[in-house]
Amino acid sequence: MEKILKCFIRMMVCCSLIFLTGCSEKIKQVSMEQLEADIPTEVMELKIDSGFIPLEVETLEVVKRSTEDIYDEIHCDLVMNSTEYEVCCRYVCEYKYYDQGGWALMDYGLEEVTVSCLSEIPAVLQTNMEKNSVKWDGNYYDVENVECKRNSGTSYEFVYDIKTSGEYRYETGEYKKIYSLETSGMYISWQETEDGSGVVTTWDIVGTYVGEGTDKKVKIVIDSYDPNTQKVHIASYQYEASEAWFLGGDEKYDMSDFEVTAEITEPTVYNDFSIVLVIDFEVKDREWHRIGFDADRARSSSMTLTRSE
Repeated sequence: MEKILKCFIRMMVCCSLIFLTGCSEKIKQVSMEQLEADIPTEVMELKIDSGFIPLEVETLEVVKRSTEDIYDEIHCDLVMNSTEYEVCCRYVCEYKYYDQGGWALMDYGLEEVTVSCLSEIPAVLQTNMEKNSVKWDGNYYDVENVECKRNSGTSYEFVYDIKTSGEYRYETGEYKKIYSLETSGMYISWQETEDGSGVVTTWDIVGTYVGEGTDKKVKIVIDSYDPNTQKVHIASYQYEASEAWFLGGDEKYDMSDFEVTAEITEPTVYNDFSIVLVIDFEVKDREWHRIGFDADRARSSSMTLTRSE
């Protein structure tokens, strides 16, 4: 009888231990497989002006977590990529455990998002390699060659060798377009800046000019122009007008051997004529005359000028 009692007690002790062990068993943490499968679509897409770029998970690494009872807070280093872009960020998510269904994602967020471009030339910028002309400072330039420099995964520089020529003005040198990748969360955009400091403008205005209107004539001889000082030497300026209203009769004068300063301006409309190089000078202490040039035209006293060889 005593042996039977001892066996019974041992059985009760074993059952109690098994019961207590089962009750105290901890819920397993969220698995890596579920963690990756639960990443929301909003995290797996880059937003750009032209639409959405789908991403795939390259690496997912837990860096810290806090698991208490039925709650699991997880901080992960997440790297995703597409054919053109790579995204690195800190992915923070919170789970809750349910008796039916198990772990469920309750909340998530992204921190420290950085985006870089993997391509030599992003598709959205590819058209820059196909330009035959570019516009800078109101002027169009012919493109002789273009090169793309990838300064980093977030900056691309397109360098254009340009050349344009006109009757009186021509440009050569380098014009640049710089694109910088701006990131705001999962939204990206390319910001454009221009640099035309490498464009050199040359004016060729030396020569003899003649112009004739219905009641006036002009002849101008420019024999030197210094682009460094903007000094212009006019060998002679001949002007003749009939029935000049401010004199009450004919006007005629001949000036020679004088120097004035040219002025480079923004394109300015003067008598329906866009001018960017201006020469102003005084005639007989009472009247100012102007010679204006753009790339292909010259004008004085509202008359179009023609340069003779």
